[in-house]
Amino acid sequence: MLQAAATGHVPVNPSQKYPRFSDPDDPDTVPDAEARRSIDEIISEMKQKPWYDDQIVARRVFEARDGQIG
Repeated sequence: MLQAAATGHVPVNPSQKYPRFSDPDDPDTVPDAEARRSIDEIISEMKQKPWYDDQIVARRVFEARDGQIG
């Protein structure tokens, strides 16, 4: 029961193929970069939550870059 509860909190390497993460309808599957929301969208949504209390004190925005492999 403890291991099942911890599954959602264990970081995964999205480039590795895990049998557990092979189903795209599974909520534990890491989405492709195009399917993920932007950090800006996530922060905006978080600021609208009732529990948010101006915890973010500084923020910098960088231009988007392509990922580097290797």
